[in-house]
Amino acid sequence: MAVDITRILDAVYGEALNKGNLQALDDVFEADYVDHGPFGDLTGLDAFKQMLTQWRQAFPDLHVTYSDVVQDGDRAAWRSRMTGTQLGDLPGIPATGQPMQLDTIDMGSARGDRAVEHWSAMDRLSMLEQLGVIPAPAVTGT
Repeated sequence: MAVDITRILDAVYGEALNKGNLQALDDVFEADYVDHGPFGDLTGLDAFKQMLTQWRQAFPDLHVTYSDVVQDGDRAAWRSRMTGTQLGDLPGIPATGQPMQLDTIDMGSARGDRAVEHWSAMDRLSMLEQLGVIPAPAVTGT
């Protein structure tokens, strides 16, 4: 039976991240799910839900989309785009009031019809520049 990756992605992006419905993850994630994100590894669905909650609190207008899904059996890759305004704190980053747009490249694997592991690569430097945490490099003309 082929994995329905869009069912999993719709639960993560459409329900959990965009609407705050974390319960939607219970039907499509294994309890021992592992997330390898740019801020470290998380083990377990509860830890993943806590991280999503932090992002939603920091960016109350958070909106995330996914595109360009490529699937091979129980593995898939896709792009995602996150937009929002940082009105709450992230670990180590006090609220800045600044908007950001962040693109990521993601890969995941499933067991049966449930997510078991995820890898994400995001441009943290761009995020920190957009939020005003670090200055953007000066552009000089010739």
